[in-house]
Amino acid sequence: MRKSILVYALFSSMAAFAGEKMSVSVCNPGRLPASVVATAEEQAAVVFRAIDVEVEWQECGEGAAAAQAAHQRRFEIRLRNDAPPKMAGPTSLDAMGRAYVPEEGTGFMADAYYRSVQLVAGANNSDASALLGCVISHELGHLLLGPGHVPNGIMRAAWKPQDVDAARKRSLRFNAAQGARIRAALKAAVSSM
Repeated sequence: MRKSILVYALFSSMAAFAGEKMSVSVCNPGRLPASVVATAEEQAAVVFRAIDVEVEWQECGEGAAAAQAAHQRRFEIRLRNDAPPKMAGPTSLDAMGRAYVPEEGTGFMADAYYRSVQLVAGANNSDASALLGCVISHELGHLLLGPGHVPNGIMRAAWKPQDVDAARKRSLRFNAAQGARIRAALKAAVSSM
């Protein structure tokens, strides 16, 4: 009886998630503490789960073969601890992250600049690890949606203090249209593989 309940629970939880999946390799050349990386991954997973996308986190260099075998789109996030290439403002994502996306398309690699994330979090009395997770989500958003920003939410160009606070409260999100476009992009990637 107990075994059948466990088997039922396992299959029920697998069936409960019917959304899209994506594989993200996290490279840590900035040598951020493991606890910071784990919290950031958890935060980003919450952001994507809200739009019915499951993130499968991999260590740097791992997961390429598994993602290909599972017909998933693969991304790479580099966690850096050096100065960003350009400072555009106190809460600008140009300062906290950068996605490598051609003007006409989507990409697979992005950087998150932890030193800048710490500065913005400190200036707003917020948690740098949670904010890093939102920066990762924003940059992954660019890799799936392409370049460009919107006036509010996680894909805004420069976050206001209330956005940083929303990141701390785990309520900074993609909007419904962005969620639909992200799921469609992931689904199209599976279909083309």
